[in-house]
Amino acid sequence: MLLLKSEERLSLTLNAVSDGAWDWDVPSDRLSFSEGWLSSLGYSSDELPARMSDWEALLHVDDLQRVREAREAHLAGETPSYECEGRLRTKSGDYRFNLGRGKVVVRNEAGEPVRMVGTDTDVTVRHQEAAEQAALLAKIQQSQKLESLGVVVGGIAHDFNNLLAGILGSAQIARRELPAGSGVQEHLKRIKAASNRAAELTRQMLAYAGRGSFDLARVDLSEIATELPRLVSASLSKKAQLVEEFEPGAFVKGDPSQLRQVVMNLLINASDALAGEAGTIAIRTGRVDLDSEALEKCLLGRNRLAGTYAFLEVEDSGMGMAPDTLAKIFDPFFSTKASGRGLGLAAVIGIARWHQGVVQAESTLGEGTVIRVLLPAGEPPNSPDVNEGDEQPEAGVALSGTALVVDDEQEVREVLVASLELMGLSCLVAEDGQAGLSMFREHRAEISLVIVDMTMPHMSGVELAEALRGEASDLPIVMVSGYAEPKDVASIPRAQFLAKPFELEPPRRRPRGSRAAGGLRVHAASGGPRWLCPLKGCRSSGSVPPRSHP
Repeated sequence: MLLLKSEERLSLTLNAVSDGAWDWDVPSDRLSFSEGWLSSLGYSSDELPARMSDWEALLHVDDLQRVREAREAHLAGETPSYECEGRLRTKSGDYRFNLGRGKVVVRNEAGEPVRMVGTDTDVTVRHQEAAEQAALLAKIQQSQKLESLGVVVGGIAHDFNNLLAGILGSAQIARRELPAGSGVQEHLKRIKAASNRAAELTRQMLAYAGRGSFDLARVDLSEIATELPRLVSASLSKKAQLVEEFEPGAFVKGDPSQLRQVVMNLLINASDALAGEAGTIAIRTGRVDLDSEALEKCLLGRNRLAGTYAFLEVEDSGMGMAPDTLAKIFDPFFSTKASGRGLGLAAVIGIARWHQGVVQAESTLGEGTVIRVLLPAGEPPNSPDVNEGDEQPEAGVALSGTALVVDDEQEVREVLVASLELMGLSCLVAEDGQAGLSMFREHRAEISLVIVDMTMPHMSGVELAEALRGEASDLPIVMVSGYAEPKDVASIPRAQFLAKPFELEPPRRRPRGSRAAGGLRVHAASGGPRWLCPLKGCRSSGSVPPRSHP
C-alpha cells in the first residue's frame, strides 16, 4: 500500500510539471515520464520505452555518445549535475532539440547512484530562432561586405580611369598627328586596344560598385534571354543542353547592354560549372511578387520595396558548391577555376544593385546551382507613361571659342586641352575648383564652355558647377568623372556628363579647304529636352542652348 501511494505521488508530480519530468531508478533501469511530455513527442505511455537504455534509441546518432558521456560523468560523481542537449526522434520520425537536466538524489552506502530525477525541455524553437538570427546576421554581413568592397573597387576604378583617360587620349591624339603610313601607328593602335580592354575592366568594376554610366530604356528580359545564348554559343560547352522557359511580361526599366552582360555572365558561369561534362543549362524569365520577408532573404534585399519583380534565372546541373564557396562567388576576382575571369558574377551583383534589384543563389554540392536576378517590374509596352530613352543628338560641327578645363589630374587636363584644340577651341586651364571659379570670373566674356572634373580637392566639381550656374544660367557645363554616373549631375540644371576614359571621334570628311570637326565619345546622361553641346553624345536636362561663340 505504501509503495502504491508513493508511485501515485510520483505520477502526480511528474504530470504537474510543465517540462518533461522523469524519474529513473538506476539499479532496475526503470524510467518514468510525465504524460504531457510523452504526448509532445507523439507517444502514448505504453509506446515510449520505460528503460533508459531503450530511451537512448530515440536520440540522434550524432548526439548519443555526447549525451551518454555527460550522464555517466554525473553518475560517477564527476559533475554536480547532469545537463546536455540532444535531438530526440518523435513518433512522426522528425527530430526535436531537447535539453536534459538531472541530478542523482539517492546514493547507497557505497556511493553508487540509486535514483536520479530531472527534466527534459523542448528547445527546438530556440534553435530555430538562433538559426534564423544567424542567417539574418550572415545576410547583413554579406550586404555590408558587398557595400565595403564596392567602395574600394569604385575608388580603384576612379583612379584607374584617370590614368586611362591620359593614356587613351594621348594615343589617339598621336595617331591623328602622325602620317597614316607611319610605322608608329601600329604601336599606337595596340596601345589604344589595350587601353580599351582596361577600360572595359574598369566598367565591370564600376558595375560591381553599382556605379558607372547606364542608359535606361524599357527592356524585355525574355527577349534578351532569347538572343544571348545564340550570341555566346561559342563560349558555352558543346555538351550543354540549353533549356529555355520564358514567361510573358518580364519587362523592366533598365540598361539593355548591362542586362545583356548579366545574361552572358550567368550563362558562361553555368557552362563552366559543367566542367566539360554533359549537362543542362536552363534559362528562365518571369514575374513574381516579393514581400519584405522574402526580400530580406535575398542578396541586396535590405531596404528594397515589396512588389512585383521580373526575374532572370539561370540553372545548371553542374558540380554545385559547398556553402562556404557559395558565400564567396560574388566577390571580385574570386573564382573556383584555375584561370577564372574574376569579375563576372561580381558585375552581376553591381548591375542588380544599380537597378534596385536583388539576387538569389542556391547550390548543392553535386547537384548544380541556380542564380536568379530579380529587378523591379516595368510597365508593358503599351503603357503610355513609360519614357523611352532619348535619341542621340547629331554629331557636332566645326567649333570656335574658348573652353575652360578644370581638372586636378595633369594627364587628363592635357588630353582634354589637346582634344578641344583639335576641334578648333582655345583653352584655359585650372587645377582645382577655386582656381577654376577665379579664372571664369576673370575671363567671363571669352568662355563658351566649361569642362569640370567632379572629384577635386578644396572645391568639388559639383560645387564649382553650382557656383558657375549661379553666375551664368546659359553656360554650357560638362561634368567629367571616372566614377560618378549621369544621375549625379541632376542637381546642376542643363549640365551634361562625360565619363572617363573618353575617346576622340574621327573627324568628319569635309569639302576640300574646310576644317574637319571631331568630338569626344561620351556616355549619355538621361534627361528631358536637351541642348546640343560641342562634345558629341552629351545629353542634358535643360532646354537652354549654349552660348554663341564670340
